[in-house]
Amino acid sequence: MYFIRGEGLVGRPLVFPSGFTELNLLQSLIDETTLAGANGSVRSGLAQRSDLVEGLIVVDDLAQVSLSTLFADLPGSEQVLVLGQLTLTVLANFNISGVEFRQNAAAVAVPDADGQPISRPATRADYVKLLTR
Repeated sequence: MYFIRGEGLVGRPLVFPSGFTELNLLQSLIDETTLAGANGSVRSGLAQRSDLVEGLIVVDDLAQVSLSTLFADLPGSEQVLVLGQLTLTVLANFNISGVEFRQNAAAVAVPDADGQPISRPATRADYVKLLTR
């Protein structure tokens, strides 16, 4: 899983039971006890704001993350960190090629690590720069 540390992201290994689902992964990003097992001063962008994401499903080769309308209330830099955390964590745990962000059942453009909008499914390359900050 990936967690926010300062202005970037850091990977931390966590063991999931066999047969874990997308909802289990999303719940782990929301659950404060996950952070205790992550070691170090890291945080999840969803731990205090579970209302930012309404759902996560894998459809064929993509994950679809449904963002709530409250997501737009976050400052731009925090949006980037949360999107990066979600993208890198989901891609690391499921055999998929990208993450499509949606609102009201429609795909939406989201900022990449540099704040530039992307209107296609997000990939690791869009947020890998956050691992060096």
